[in-house]
Amino acid sequence: MIIAPLGNPNLGVILRPVITNSPLPIELSPQVSIVRLPEAVLEAVRPELVRLNCTLHTSSGEKTPFEALIRPGPVPRRIEYDLLDEANYRYTALLCDPKSTDPQNLFYRARDAIRLVETELAIGFVSRFDPPAGLGWSGGSYEASFLSALTTADKTAHLTDRDLEQARSLVGDMLALDAERFAPIKRSVELFADLDYVPNISPLWVLGHFIVWEALLTHNPDPDDPQDSLTRQLRRCIPLLEHRLVGAGDDQLDQAWSGGMKLDRIISKLYDYRSAIAHGEPHFDIYQKEPFKKLSWPGIDEWIRTLTKRLLRAALREPQLVMDLRGPV
Repeated sequence: MIIAPLGNPNLGVILRPVITNSPLPIELSPQVSIVRLPEAVLEAVRPELVRLNCTLHTSSGEKTPFEALIRPGPVPRRIEYDLLDEANYRYTALLCDPKSTDPQNLFYRARDAIRLVETELAIGFVSRFDPPAGLGWSGGSYEASFLSALTTADKTAHLTDRDLEQARSLVGDMLALDAERFAPIKRSVELFADLDYVPNISPLWVLGHFIVWEALLTHNPDPDDPQDSLTRQLRRCIPLLEHRLVGAGDDQLDQAWSGGMKLDRIISKLYDYRSAIAHGEPHFDIYQKEPFKKLSWPGIDEWIRTLTKRLLRAALREPQLVMDLRGPV
């Protein structure tokens, strides 16, 4: 869905609430920053949100979720809202330098990079935003996003200093990536971004993450080599990349629920989950099987997403290694 006030079909805005220890704007690279939404744009967008019923009924009238905070009400189970001070509105936008050689490419690469931050930013449905001259804003292009979480004020991303450093590293790696030489990596990142268009309660959303794994790390299996199946390729590649991430300073992937099962074995069992979904078979019984009982749903799906992000971060960090791992095209 595209927000289109002022008759501009490309006008949009990130509506993800963000709280950081650092004041906005936050520079992610010399050409990319996270900024507060200009008031003129906010005023233009607010009526569209009201029309779409993405509103809260505060003591001061209808406001959007990012302009209010939940407070305990006098009646049990009745939700009431306090209006935030304007200085604390949590509207943010991704700002890219319009004077760059290719501002559109810069915009999309930066957008895809910040999706891979460990903290889930849930960027959502995206369009490009070139502000009309009437808004008096000449700072460049914005990411336009419409989030499924708009109806609650609590879906706030608390970006730590470490998250921001990770965002800077990812943006830098993504902008430095040779798109032709490492085309499979670029494509895998784009496939991950496409998952924003699939509801996360759908099994197709889960299947999409496995598609990213395969696009990133596998080649067509050799029919004469039983050791070259997709599952075996992933069982070889994924633990190695995870080891490289930890060696480079990332936190260990949480496997506390797995009962000591090694990552390659977990991947093998997860592939049964993937195959059931892909072939239209019942797949819910995985939640009752070891080692996934402790995770259950949606924990399994969230863990798969976390691992997918980590694989893509590893690929941006060491693209040649990943190309060598995936083998012949």
